[in-house]
Amino acid sequence: MWVRRLAVMAAVLAVGIATADTKRETSHARMQSDLQFLTSDDCEGRGPGTKGIDKAADHIAQAFRDAGLKPAMKDDSYFQPFSLRGPATPAKVALDVEGPGGLKIHFGEKDAVALGLSGNGHVKGEMVFIGYSAVAEKVPYDDFAGIDIEGKIVVMLRRCPRYSGDKKFGDDDTARNASALNTKLANAEKRKAAAVLMINDRSQIKESGDVLSAFGTFSFGTPAKIPAMHIRRDLGDAIVSRGLGKTLEELETEIDRDLKPQSAVLKDCTADVDVTIDRDRKIAVKNVIGVLEGSGPLANETIIVGAHYDHLGYGGRGSLDRNAKSSIHYGADDNASGTTTMIELARRFAAMKDRAGRRLVFMAFSGEELGLLGSAHYCKEPVFPLENTAAMVNLDMVGRLVPDAETKQEKIEIGGTGTAKTFDALVDKHNAKPNFKIKKSPSGMGPSDHQSFYLKNLPVLFLFTGLHQDYHKPTDTWDKINIDGMIKIADMAEGIVAELVEAPRPEFTKTAGPAMRPTRQTPGAKVRLGVMPDYNDEGEGMLLQGVVDGGLAQKAGMKEADRVIEIAGQPVKNVAGYMTAMEKVEPGKEFEIVILRNKEKMTFKIKP
Repeated sequence: MWVRRLAVMAAVLAVGIATADTKRETSHARMQSDLQFLTSDDCEGRGPGTKGIDKAADHIAQAFRDAGLKPAMKDDSYFQPFSLRGPATPAKVALDVEGPGGLKIHFGEKDAVALGLSGNGHVKGEMVFIGYSAVAEKVPYDDFAGIDIEGKIVVMLRRCPRYSGDKKFGDDDTARNASALNTKLANAEKRKAAAVLMINDRSQIKESGDVLSAFGTFSFGTPAKIPAMHIRRDLGDAIVSRGLGKTLEELETEIDRDLKPQSAVLKDCTADVDVTIDRDRKIAVKNVIGVLEGSGPLANETIIVGAHYDHLGYGGRGSLDRNAKSSIHYGADDNASGTTTMIELARRFAAMKDRAGRRLVFMAFSGEELGLLGSAHYCKEPVFPLENTAAMVNLDMVGRLVPDAETKQEKIEIGGTGTAKTFDALVDKHNAKPNFKIKKSPSGMGPSDHQSFYLKNLPVLFLFTGLHQDYHKPTDTWDKINIDGMIKIADMAEGIVAELVEAPRPEFTKTAGPAMRPTRQTPGAKVRLGVMPDYNDEGEGMLLQGVVDGGLAQKAGMKEADRVIEIAGQPVKNVAGYMTAMEKVEPGKEFEIVILRNKEKMTFKIKP
């Protein structure tokens, strides 16, 4: 009798194991298929403005359709369209130079490029060499002393005197400020130069050769009002040698030796400079949204499961690989992994029969890499009312699950555990089976799409397996993704979401303290204000999407929807202008910020 019972139990157990194995194999196969498609060459790194990102959106929509999710939009579409400002691009770059001894140089596209901070203009005129376009009172040093550059086309060297070697150009801050391109252009523009031609200095040549700057390298900042180009050193040397009788190497040696500027008119040298930069591009993008309706008394409430599907396309400003020129940045972990896991969850919940509880909305966001633009757009124009949205779960970079060095447990980070009173215990409960080593962060802030919902006072959770050396590089490829690890994360997320669907509505709690990952910070800024710009706003000044709890801005009284128009006496025209102004703010020194709130000017004093 007992033998028979044991045999039956063993058979049932074997069927159960086989069924579980089959389900896991099915999950693995379809997740790998999604991952490989999203990271294929056809998807072009899913950069906004490419045909590839539209192919990725179509793939996600088809996956929703095949799983049985309803289109979210009124036109029976899965796509929520919006537009964003595209990156500035050079529309025209032309340069011709004439000089003594019959010198004539026509610069081709490999000889000269527009600098990312260039203004527009077509100018002809005399040429002047102005060293490094540097002014430093502490050194002291002034490349403009005793020379008039008004209306002239100036030739300048990159970086600053004594950039490498034992002797230095003042302290680190002095050298850094003198080397900054925006400082160089501002110095020339302030003295009414007509145009700028920049040449790599010898330290740059020694480091990486005569590489001309990709336009995107310097395109994120307040552009100059005059045209500015980066030209080949050998051609620049030919011009300077004819005009001054000295080579660039000789001039650099003289400057470095005594820190005495060698600025001078380039005798009989003239240039014809013509640059046009298109800074008003509009790119059509879209969020992809599928819906599983709920049932029962909670059916009118919503749980959002989201992941951004955009990435860097062919690189540009967001790339962390300086040697990757127009290479596809596949974004397997960031964030094909999260998108794939979100699709898998949609399939699983769609397969559940007679599911009760809240509506489930599965959402793939675009524009995350450009400033959380897709999630911010949804929060401005929600398909389902935010007041009836109970929580948002975000999956971003969940493809690199690895063991912890000490405990050997697989480790994961989860943000937002403090945004609802029940979330800490909820995470622990659904970690019982996977037994991850979890690094929790109570904060709802962080540079991913959950932040947009947190700023609307909604509870959020953010699942993340950590940064790695392939982040924002072309080497973030699908073969490095731990798909079995993604399945484990999907299992955990499924349990969390399933409970959120039917549990009492979580009570939102504001959190203090730092974000799980640092929020985007102004490049070169020493002071962190704690604000989230609306990167897609086109009004005058910089519109705030939100402020960080406990940050300098919030403590001073600044609020969401304030529009920053001036910092420390410097006008702020846009996000780029804000960044330029913040770079000049010094720690410990009080400064003023002027904002518009409901068209009324307000001034705040801030001491870092």
